[in-house]
Amino acid sequence: MKRLGYIGLVVALIVIIVIAGSRNMKIREELMEEETAANRENRIPSGVQAAVIFRVSGVDGRNEAGEDIQSVLRRIGSQYNSEGELEPFDGMTDNEALGLYQKIGEFENQPLEDVIRLVYDPADPQHPNVIKVYLRDPTGQWHHVGKVGEEDNRRIEDMLNNDQIAGTWAELTGGRYKEIEFNESEDKDVLKTIEMERGLTVMLLRPD
Repeated sequence: MKRLGYIGLVVALIVIIVIAGSRNMKIREELMEEETAANRENRIPSGVQAAVIFRVSGVDGRNEAGEDIQSVLRRIGSQYNSEGELEPFDGMTDNEALGLYQKIGEFENQPLEDVIRLVYDPADPQHPNVIKVYLRDPTGQWHHVGKVGEEDNRRIEDMLNNDQIAGTWAELTGGRYKEIEFNESEDKDVLKTIEMERGLTVMLLRPD
């Protein structure tokens, strides 16, 4: 009986440790998100404000040039990395990432400024309000990478029609991810690298 009681106590302690670890990890992630949001707010120039943040739709298809958009996003991310404007995993080592994140994307939290162009699609007369999204690469070339989703189209259409877009930020998402996984054989958390669908999150700024 004493042995069973001891085993139960050990199990309870393990559960408490796991729960506490999960809560601490969640707290760290929330603090990092708040810090990132604060940094973004601090980078917004005076005289403008964040208006709309949206995820580009259609990134799993092909663009107007017949290119696979996933390949386009991968290529442009690599180009900005070569130019020093993006750094994989924010330059963190595995040990640093392990101490801060549950999961971190290759170029997350590294917004690119004024690399987005929004254009109505003249080739689609049946859907005249469709707004195409173009992403500029470091050489100045523009690439069609998707469109504004239906849920965001009306707000962004109003901003376009009323000339209320004062600037843009874009963040490449997905691609290579590092995430924490518990390795039972080593009895510790380890980082593994996975590949996820690439995407693009855009922030539109408007005048105050």
